[in-house]
Formats: sequence, structure tokens, C-alpha cells
Amino acid sequence: MNRSLGWLGVAGGLSVMGVLLARRWCTVATVRGHSMSPTLLDGQRVLAVRRARYRTGEVIVFWTPDGSGVPGDPDYRVKRVVATGGESRPEMFADSALPAVVPADCLAVAGDNAERSQDSRHLGYIPLTDVLGRVRVRAR
Repeated sequence: MNRSLGWLGVAGGLSVMGVLLARRWCTVATVRGHSMSPTLLDGQRVLAVRRARYRTGEVIVFWTPDGSGVPGDPDYRVKRVVATGGESRPEMFADSALPAVVPADCLAVAGDNAERSQDSRHLGYIPLTDVLGRVRVRAR
């Protein structure tokens, strides 16, 4: 057996494993709409990386809660974290029916363009299990 071909098979197997691991921890999403402008623009692609914890101010990608999406829109949203578990409900949500404190396993989110954003006022607090990751790379 040719040794170089043996290593090629191992390297190929490692690269496939790397791709599979990357798919588990990374998500590529396309921004739809204007709720994150001027930070992110409609049609812009972003790379989101899964993390154990998220902080206020970070931009995240998350699955839309069942039944809250608009027909024809993607099943995910891109928004900014405005409060994390244990923090008080943001002032911008004062008129909503949301609990006064964000539950420990959830995040409150809002768009940078609040007038055009479907956020926690409409979606409720976002469970951490629905978060696909923090936006790390913004492609032009």
C-alpha cells in the first residue's frame, strides 16, 4: 500500500469530521428585513458561532418560536441581546406582558431598528436552546 494514499485517507476523514463539527457549532444565516439596520443590512450573510453563554449587546441568530413567523420568512431571526437570564426586563418592554425578570434560561432580544423589529415584545423571551449562535463574521 502506498503510504501517501493512506495519509490522504486519514486527512480526508479528518477534514470531513472538521466540517461536521463546524456545522454543529456554526450557522450561516442571511439577514432578512430591516430590523437590524444600520448594523446589518437586508440580504447580508452572517456567520454565527454557538456559545455556552451570551451577553447583553451581542447579536445572535435564533430559531423563531413556533407560530410566530411570517409566511415566507425564514424560520430564524437575527437580533441583539438586550437582557440575559436574571436581568430585569428592559425599559423598552415596560408595556408588554413579559415577566419583570428574564428567566435564567432565556434572552430578551430587540432589533437595532426598533420601529421595524419583531422582538421579545412579540416573540417573548428566547430560550437558550433556540439560539444558533453569536454573529461573528459579517460578509459584505
